[in-house]
Amino acid sequence: YPEYTSLTQVLYSEYTSLTQVLYSEYSSLTQVLYSEDSSLTRVLYPEYSSLTQVLYSEYRSTNQVLYPECTSLTQILYSEYTSLIQVLYSEYTSLTQVLYSGYLNFTQVLYSEYTSLTQVLYSEYTSLIQVLYSEYTSLTQVL
Repeated sequence: YPEYTSLTQVLYSEYTSLTQVLYSEYSSLTQVLYSEDSSLTRVLYPEYSSLTQVLYSEYRSTNQVLYPECTSLTQILYSEYTSLIQVLYSEYTSLTQVLYSGYLNFTQVLYSEYTSLTQVLYSEYTSLIQVLYSEYTSLTQVL
């Protein structure tokens, strides 16, 4: 019984520890993902605003070359916006994959450790039952 209790405590402690590591890693990667997303959004917005201002300024300043210039700047604006959106999406996807991969790895480690400790506990329990039975049998024979 004391051995069984001790092994159960070890198992629970190991399980708790690995769960905490898993949660910590998950939280850390989530923060990185959020930070990266916010950072790229901050880059995207000023760039978009700046190009919009250039477009508007150009539109006001020159009426003679209005249509070609406006069209050209609209294309530049759209291209730049699209490019930044793709970078943002790519970064988001990449970090999501890292997060998912890390989560899977830690889950596998946790499961493996849990299984291993369960086997050790079962083996130890079985061994103690056998010792107990042997002792009981021996004492019964003596008696």
